[in-house]
Amino acid sequence: NNLTHKDSVFTLEFSALNFQMAEENQYAYRLLGFDSEWIQAGNKRTATYTNLDPGDYIFEVRASNNDGVWSDKQARLNIHIASPFWRTWWAYILYFLIVMMLFYWFMRIQRMRLRYEQQQVEQERSLVRRLQQVDKLKDEFLANTSHELRTPLNGIIGLAESLLDGLNGPLPTHTRYSLRLIAASGRRLSALVNDILDFAKLKNQGVTLHKKAVDLRVLVDIVIALSRPLVGDKPLTLHNRVPETLPAAHADEDRLLQILHNLIGNAVKFTHEGSITISAEVKDEFIQVQIADTGIGMNADQLTDIFQPFHQIDGGAERAYGGTGLGLSITKQLLELHGGTITANSTPAEGSVFTFSLPLCQELPAAPDDTVQAPVHSLDETPTGQLNETRRTRADQPSQGHILVVDDDSVNRLVLVNHLALRNYRVTEAANGEEAIALVQEQGDIDLVLLDVMMPKMSGYETCQRLRETYRPHELPIIFLTARSQTQDLVMGLEAGANDFLTKPISKEELLARVDTHLQLYSATQLLDRKVAERTEELRAKNEGLKQAQLELQKAYKKLEEASLSDPLTGLHNRRFLSKSMGADISLVEREYQNWLFSNQASGEDEIRWPLPKDHDLIFMLLDVDHFKWVNDSYGHSAGDKVLEQLSRLLEEVLRDSDYLVRWGGEEFLIVARFCSRAEAPEMAERIRVAVAQYVFDIGNGQQLHKTCSLGYAVYPFYPQVPNMLSWEQVVNTADRALYAAKKSGRDCWVGISSKPGASLRLNPAADDNLDRLRARDAIEIESSVDSEMVKF
Repeated sequence: NNLTHKDSVFTLEFSALNFQMAEENQYAYRLLGFDSEWIQAGNKRTATYTNLDPGDYIFEVRASNNDGVWSDKQARLNIHIASPFWRTWWAYILYFLIVMMLFYWFMRIQRMRLRYEQQQVEQERSLVRRLQQVDKLKDEFLANTSHELRTPLNGIIGLAESLLDGLNGPLPTHTRYSLRLIAASGRRLSALVNDILDFAKLKNQGVTLHKKAVDLRVLVDIVIALSRPLVGDKPLTLHNRVPETLPAAHADEDRLLQILHNLIGNAVKFTHEGSITISAEVKDEFIQVQIADTGIGMNADQLTDIFQPFHQIDGGAERAYGGTGLGLSITKQLLELHGGTITANSTPAEGSVFTFSLPLCQELPAAPDDTVQAPVHSLDETPTGQLNETRRTRADQPSQGHILVVDDDSVNRLVLVNHLALRNYRVTEAANGEEAIALVQEQGDIDLVLLDVMMPKMSGYETCQRLRETYRPHELPIIFLTARSQTQDLVMGLEAGANDFLTKPISKEELLARVDTHLQLYSATQLLDRKVAERTEELRAKNEGLKQAQLELQKAYKKLEEASLSDPLTGLHNRRFLSKSMGADISLVEREYQNWLFSNQASGEDEIRWPLPKDHDLIFMLLDVDHFKWVNDSYGHSAGDKVLEQLSRLLEEVLRDSDYLVRWGGEEFLIVARFCSRAEAPEMAERIRVAVAQYVFDIGNGQQLHKTCSLGYAVYPFYPQVPNMLSWEQVVNTADRALYAAKKSGRDCWVGISSKPGASLRLNPAADDNLDRLRARDAIEIESSVDSEMVKF
């Protein structure tokens, strides 16, 4: 009745005992709960079942005889198949517990994973926030640092330019070159700072465009004019091929100028020769602009990244072209803000072509003589009436001046006219440069011009240049009206001939103040011109008298100068003359000796073998009249003066015209033999000594005297190998020691002190107390007209 589990296999055997010939009986069986119909088994007496599900079953068997009569009796057997142990209730409880444990473990693992992922996400968020903060701090640092850099940069550039302009007087050529490099580097750094600021603004969406109709050809003219200094000496030409009939672009004027500056500036930087051509055409609803150059070009790999921030074609440490790599990135972003695009095509060594597009504006602003549309008319109607009323109320006052207002925008002109009417100025309007030039020439009485920079067909710069061909700045003041305040724009305007600048939007007070100032200057200039014309004739007459007086003063000054440099008794030079004149001679001597030393060093020899420079020595010789005091004591001072005068004439005859003869003091004379050889000194000293000894001095009253003299000399440079070791004053002092040695040695002789050839003792003989010691050490050489061993110091 009980089977263990469903996987068991069992066989049921049965037989009909109450039938005869049981072996011939037929059987049928069924298992209720499993079989739905009787199973005919024939005479087979077994039934086999396999893998029955657990539960209760009833096995039924019936038999029939060989006649086919089935018995109505059925044998039944109750069968119970027990469940396997893994399907019992306690097994299911165990399964449930295991499942719950697994579910708990799974949920715990999921919670741990979720917690870990949340921690990771939080860390990533914290890192992102930190990176965002760092990025923001970086942008703020770039912007703030760039702003702070502007002040010292302007100072550096301004100071360098003021020094170049001669603030502290003339500068050497190499100094001016260095200052120009400083100013150029400062301007380059200033441009980089501006690029960084623009990059930060674009990154933070801080750029607002003020779009209007813009004449592209005029802007290209302006950028080409501003870019010409970048060309320098390169054989490079810039061509504006933008058609004059090209419709206006719908763009921000300042930002479009920046775009053109970046692209044309890049073309100039990378093009060494050839040309840069700017052309434009209308394509669909856009203006397509091309900037083609014949520069170094780029390969295909370089073209893919040129619009990325901080990307440079030559990014190596030894790159030939500088820059931050922001220009093209800023250009691309600005064009995208306008709704345009930019592309580049290039071939290495042949050049590049940058193509960008801008939205098209169908027509330029209407000219002032065109019919004004209804909205504009309603806007202008009331101000015009107010203007006429203002003019009527001030009709009794005289006009303060005639002003020409030139602007292509009729609203801007009306604003200026209204402001100027407050001061009762007479105002004439012009809508473009050609009309303004024609009005100035026709009317002839315009006192001042207010000129807009950005105008169609002809820019304000070109208009100003055309006017300056006829009128100088003081003859016709011109004030530029511009929305740009960049330094290069101001400089270009002033170079074009403008007197002043007004930045839009224009303040009424500033406009009136500047106009009043320039008109006052204009009136003062006109008055001065008349005054100058009146005074010119008077000054011309007086000038002739002044010239004559000046010539007389020059003669008198020359005489005074000669007197200040001369000795009043002998007429010879004095010490002041010598101090004034020796500088140039000393410089020539030192330069010659330095060249001589350099030539010896270049020869590579240890010892100096070259001969000394010829005829480049200065011989300083002091002469003293022997026993001159006796002449004054015996014959009087007038006799002594006559001796000195005659001695002066004698020395002038003995010496060369190029030599200096100086009365050194009392009866002493200094002779400077210029540009001769030191070997000539003994012969010169002896010639002078003999000439004085043989001369007969006439002291008056039929009396005559014979006098002798003592001489001492030294040669400059004293040490040839170190030319500037002793100054010429020290050499004179050495000659003075030689003079006193001659006096101690019996007078009527001469003594010379010089250095030994190749002497290494660099001492000053004039300051050494014991010259005999120096002579014993072969540091100096003593020459004399007497026995040199008998010379006493």
